[in-house]
Amino acid sequence: MHKIQKIWIALLGCMSLVLLSSVPAYAEPHRPPDGGGYHYDSGRGHHNPPPPKKGRVHHDNGGAAVAVAAGAVAVAVLADAALNTAAPVDDVYVFGVGVRGFGNAVTDMRTGGGIGAYVWVRPIRWISVEAYSDLVFNERRCYGRDEGYLRIPFYVGLRAHVFDYSAFDLYGAVAGGVNFQYGHDDQEGFGGGMHIGGGVSFKASKFDIGFDIRYTVESNDLDFDRSVIHGCTFALTMGLAV
Repeated sequence: MHKIQKIWIALLGCMSLVLLSSVPAYAEPHRPPDGGGYHYDSGRGHHNPPPPKKGRVHHDNGGAAVAVAAGAVAVAVLADAALNTAAPVDDVYVFGVGVRGFGNAVTDMRTGGGIGAYVWVRPIRWISVEAYSDLVFNERRCYGRDEGYLRIPFYVGLRAHVFDYSAFDLYGAVAGGVNFQYGHDDQEGFGGGMHIGGGVSFKASKFDIGFDIRYTVESNDLDFDRSVIHGCTFALTMGLAV
């Protein structure tokens, strides 16, 4: 498309030059000093030149032609420069997938961590839909011994992209879903929960790396003293974005 615009501008400049060069120049024909052999007798025996005749006065169009031609060339040069100037690009990524590694602090438990996977799809400019699942490992001290506690959440949520320009992305997020829980002595439970927080990411050549932090509120279905577990998850995310 840019090549077509350049060709059109160049043709416009050439047409301007052709039109200007084809304008006829009107000039008074050259007359010899004696009036061209014609004398006017005033009746007094003197031969005076005839009175001047009205005619077209020639104006030199050369300067105007040069000015217009220079203007056409300047327009062509400026248009070419504008078309080839690299403008900032607002890169809006619409799909992402990756893995996450995180630390997890929970009330009445030792700080743990885990790994997970995520995917997000962006149907509109400022909002994306996310889904993720984790393996969250923690321990608690119970009757003088450490007991393992595993949670596997499946959450779906929304991201609001409050600042998203080119490769940078700053967002807030809220998500909720179900949470499978496994404890010692083959204990199992099922609950729900909600995560709220945000993150920041940087994208380069479709590679996406970021940091995400969420406040977590989850129900507990095992034999803990608390029915609701509060905590915080801070994750490093790595994946692809297109």
